Amino acid sequence: MVPYLRCSTEHDNTTTPGVRHMRALPHGEVSSAIETVRVSRARPAVKLAFEFLVLTATRSGEVRRALWTEIDRNEGAWIIPAPRTRGNH
Repeated sequence: MVPYLRCSTEHDNTTTPGVRHMRALPHGEVSSAIETVRVSRARPAVKLAFEFLVLTATRSGEVRRALWTEIDRNEGAWIIPAPRTRGNH
């Protein structure tokens, strides 16, 4: 198993006019947030999905709809098909 996962989409990332982005969690608070979720009463799948979301810096919908066939463990890559991305290009 690879120590990290590289994530990419099948299209160029462009900014959509009128989109309001939410503030990111400061880097120094990430490990605390992950630990809070790990010790929570959430279901194991939810805990793992949250951690995967944080570590890949993707959108929650992309994580929720991820398929094992999109993940290449040998290459350490997750290729998200364009139709499932927000830009949908």
